Amino acid sequence: MKKFTIALLGAIFVTLITGSIQSISADDLEPGQEFSEDEKTEVVFLTKDSKYKLHVQVIVRNADNQVISVAEAMGGKYVPHKITDNAFDTSMGKKKIVTVDGIKYEKVQFYDSYKNKALWDTGFATGSWIITMCEEKCLNIFQARNVQVVVEGEDVVTVKWTILRDMN
Repeated sequence: MKKFTIALLGAIFVTLITGSIQSISADDLEPGQEFSEDEKTEVVFLTKDSKYKLHVQVIVRNADNQVISVAEAMGGKYVPHKITDNAFDTSMGKKKIVTVDGIKYEKVQFYDSYKNKALWDTGFATGSWIITMCEEKCLNIFQARNVQVVVEGEDVVTVKWTILRDMN
């Protein structure tokens, strides 16, 4: 019994470690290459010197509105294309000007809420949060990853997006 317990704890530990690793890959374009239907789309990781700064907070609540879990992500990736800028300018709500560390940003905040009992009746886990915009083609313009959240039954997932765009 003791060997089984040690093996089980080891398996849980390994699962937790491997589940927390955030693997993100990106396709590379040549510098200055434009987006078209036939080309790969460049994806840029959000970094300290990035045009965009991204924060995502995920809150899972049960049917009684009690908090089950909270997960956050800073950073992620975005598509540096006019679709991203157009979406930020027109589709993401009211902007506010903020200054962080002496740098002026346009700030937008919005919420997505998901409740799909049929989907998570058997248990559902995700750690990837995406904003998709469609013009001529649909693109995942922003993506953030965090630890997986497990959702089931009558749970409600609320995702709070905060996106800053450098004004300089």
